Amino acid sequence: MLVSPTVLATIALLPSTGFAWSLKKEYKGSTFFNDWNFINSPDSTTHGLVQYVDRATAQSNNLAYVTSGGKAIIAVDDTLNTGLNGLRNSVRIESKDTFGVESIFIADFSHVPYGCGAWPAFWAFGPNWPNNGEIDIFETVNLQPNQATLHTGPGCSHDPSGVQTGQTLQQDCAATATNNNGCGVLDSNPNSSGPGFASSGGAVFVMSLTAHGLAYWRFPRGSIPADITNQNLNPQKWGTPIGRWKWTTCQPSSHFNNLALTFDITVCGDWAGQADVWGQSSCAAQYSTCAAAAQQGSNFANAFFEINYVRVHLFQELILSLST
Repeated sequence: MLVSPTVLATIALLPSTGFAWSLKKEYKGSTFFNDWNFINSPDSTTHGLVQYVDRATAQSNNLAYVTSGGKAIIAVDDTLNTGLNGLRNSVRIESKDTFGVESIFIADFSHVPYGCGAWPAFWAFGPNWPNNGEIDIFETVNLQPNQATLHTGPGCSHDPSGVQTGQTLQQDCAATATNNNGCGVLDSNPNSSGPGFASSGGAVFVMSLTAHGLAYWRFPRGSIPADITNQNLNPQKWGTPIGRWKWTTCQPSSHFNNLALTFDITVCGDWAGQADVWGQSSCAAQYSTCAAAAQQGSNFANAFFEINYVRVHLFQELILSLST
């Protein structure tokens, strides 16, 4: 059958569809803190020795602010010495927007918090924890390397056949079955946190959440893929992830929903303050317990995030015009 040139020209002008990782949300610069809720309460989640403060208090005490160069700072107080088990002012913020499956979370940090007793985290969690999931993208305690971890309701596990460069710490992701430990992957590179991270210029952390699984990458300052910088994401070019969680035993849409991005810096608490965890850290040579270290404000001089941006990309259908 012959098709007239007029019909061919009309078809050429019709739009077509495609899929891409479109930018959904960016937190950056002078407006960084506008789309977060400041939690104003003691640390009732992990029982750390901090008092999370509201935005006005955080800003007036230089615990949450944006520098003249556009970097967002989130810090714990390092000016006061406290009594034993006294509470130190700190910050916990949760994003007003929430996200689900088919999301990529990207965070560019120049500095991450570290110090004896410090327990910082950049993570995401859903309501009715742990049934709607928790994804810890950056989390460390007491000068240890970064550990990326999932916490879920029953039925999810880390398939050991997933190709990754990090060390799997536990396969069962269910919080109740693992004493809330979840299924973590250790990023053992010393530059994944602490002074090594800062001296190397920082890095970009990436966590991909799709119907096929989760994957975690950390790209050092000089090795950030161009497609991340120009916001035209192509994860297939990013190489082997540090952590990969394949979906074989759970449906992601049933376990990860309405995730709020979260920053917090607590002190000691359920993980950093555990006697065995403390004893395995280099901090134990200076202080007998985490609570003893927590009293010294100077221990938290480096306990701050310096954030260039946080971005969330969603996998979406796009209308592509073929007209010229």
